Amino acid sequence: MNKIQSKTLLRPVLISACLSVFYLALLKPVGILETPNLKAQDLLFKIRNSILKTPPVLDQIALIIIDDESIEKLNQKWPFQRKVFAELIENVSKANPRVLAFDFVFSGKSDPVDDFLFASAIEHSPPVVLASFVDTNGNYIVPHHEFLAHAAATGIINKIQDQDLTVRRANMVYQDAEGKTVGLPWELEIARLAKGESELNFQEPKKIRINYRFDFKEVKLVQFWKLKSQTLADLRSQFEGKIVLIGTTSKILHDFYHTPLGLLPGVVINMNLLANILSEDFIKPLSPLMPTFFLFLFSFFGIYLSFQLSVLPAFLIFASGSLIFLIFSFILFLNNFLFDYFTPLLFGWLGFVAVSFYRYFFTLLENIQLRTKVSLDPLTGLYNRRFLEPSISGALEQSGDMGISILMVDIDNFKAINDTYGHPFGDDVLKNVSFAIKEQLREGDIAVRYGGEEFCIVLPKTSKDEATQIGDRICNEIAARKFSYVNQVAHFTVSVGVASSVADQLPASRSLIRAADRALYHAKKTGKNRVSSYQND
Repeated sequence: MNKIQSKTLLRPVLISACLSVFYLALLKPVGILETPNLKAQDLLFKIRNSILKTPPVLDQIALIIIDDESIEKLNQKWPFQRKVFAELIENVSKANPRVLAFDFVFSGKSDPVDDFLFASAIEHSPPVVLASFVDTNGNYIVPHHEFLAHAAATGIINKIQDQDLTVRRANMVYQDAEGKTVGLPWELEIARLAKGESELNFQEPKKIRINYRFDFKEVKLVQFWKLKSQTLADLRSQFEGKIVLIGTTSKILHDFYHTPLGLLPGVVINMNLLANILSEDFIKPLSPLMPTFFLFLFSFFGIYLSFQLSVLPAFLIFASGSLIFLIFSFILFLNNFLFDYFTPLLFGWLGFVAVSFYRYFFTLLENIQLRTKVSLDPLTGLYNRRFLEPSISGALEQSGDMGISILMVDIDNFKAINDTYGHPFGDDVLKNVSFAIKEQLREGDIAVRYGGEEFCIVLPKTSKDEATQIGDRICNEIAARKFSYVNQVAHFTVSVGVASSVADQLPASRSLIRAADRALYHAKKTGKNRVSSYQND
């Protein structure tokens, strides 16, 4: 690799490394990009859910819901009397389900008869799993001890809400302050009983990402109020050999949560986690080094393209690379690998835009400097003749009815100056005259070196009389100046010609220049060191 190639790669490598360090050291620890990253990952769940069918494991699960219609039809206030749930257990038990699981907590006592009927129904039914939860103070709230005595198990139904209040994760073990296990997830206990095992050999970490495979619309369900009217054949067709979940979907009960698939009832969230456990369908995180690697790689790719190509080709190539990266990320996700693809894309595009803007701004400055150099006379620092006509045209447009005036200034006897003192001194005279002219000008006035020892001054919004006064001041200032050269002191004068667009009825730039030049010729002819106004014949 030669030196040019090394230099070409060095800048993108260094900038990409700095971006990576900036993210890892400052942004990642404070979690600034955590929520946008999670939202970006949610998009993968939505896309997958729209193109893939529901998983076969759903055929093993049946859902009985207590919705708004059930509350109305049964003419019951929530919470229902426990004898109502006793009847539910007795009816569903006739269909010989594998497991019955309630997604709400039966804590504390109620009517003694109701409690007796409910406990008796649990005792004489297939395995029943009751729900527990951990309150905001860390207290472990379990079902009433009479129900626990007959239930097959109880499990915790809490889920973890992220910063944006979206449920994406679940605890797979609950421990007290001393690190002792106080409970397991509700879904884990259901899966254990459904598989007929005394204990599941669960190897996943303590916290897992819920792999959402279906939303509420895709779940086959039975409304609670319809159970009373169903025959034994209906019950068997729906519940025989299945895991039967009972939960609320009533909007009155506010048991809805934000998820990657939108707003879902708590029982459907739990159902997704149960399906994950039953089919061992878990999200597999990539190595922690992979996001950092992709961050550096994508930043380098965007920055390298910005330096090497013009904006449009670089944009098209980088956009294509981004699309390929997104497709690659989605393919990984279809295989249950989920990682932070948002941050590499973000920093890659930030680097691309920043470098492209830098190059555009730098080029713009170079062009401005180049145009300025082209428009300026190198000796006097005034604008050159190329700049004159556009300046006059612009001043005419901006001045409106007030018009503009033009001064043509010529150094008297300049050829004799060069012959007497030499060209270097002649150049000094040109510089000093230019400086004297600039001293007499106002803001907005434009001075141009017209050629040789001749100058042209554009005076926007200036009458002919005002222009004549400015011309007089220039004449007097230069005549009063002393020019020293090789121990000699010399005095020089200038002649000035004046023309006005309004007073002389000259609406075009070239006619104004010709008129001021004629006035200058008249000043020279009539004695020099004077100001002469154009007379429109």
